[in-house]
Amino acid sequence: MAPDPDQSRAEYERVSKEITLSSERLAKLAADMAAVKKDHASITAALIQSAMTEQKLGQDIEDIGAKLEGLKGEEQKIRASLAARRDVLAEVLAALQRMGLNPPPAILVKPEDALSSVRSAILLGAVVPELRQQTEILLADLKEQSRVTASIEAE
Repeated sequence: MAPDPDQSRAEYERVSKEITLSSERLAKLAADMAAVKKDHASITAALIQSAMTEQKLGQDIEDIGAKLEGLKGEEQKIRASLAARRDVLAEVLAALQRMGLNPPPAILVKPEDALSSVRSAILLGAVVPELRQQTEILLADLKEQSRVTASIEAE
């Protein structure tokens, strides 16, 4: 018996339709694969960037820690220097206080004070430059300590 032409035609159309659907599915799967590859590349790039950022941040933390340790050491040295010169600071302050409480007499006020004025001038001439030098050194140390403390707080 010969095959029925209508049945053959129906079979042919069904197979053609399946081939068309398979081609469309294949194209869609290829597009999906391309999208997945693109996403994979983006994720890989993001992971690499994250790793580089993490490394840089880790190095920055180490650098800041080292800088902070250096600043703390510097602060300790300044504190020790100031503590060691506490007696000098006390002498400077005491001398300034004495000068404020008991200023040298004016020469023209009383003739008997002339000797006192000369003695005071001689003493001040010997003491004031040393006091000024010590005061400037202490002031420089105090300014440096203030700068170091501000740097530590900033870190």
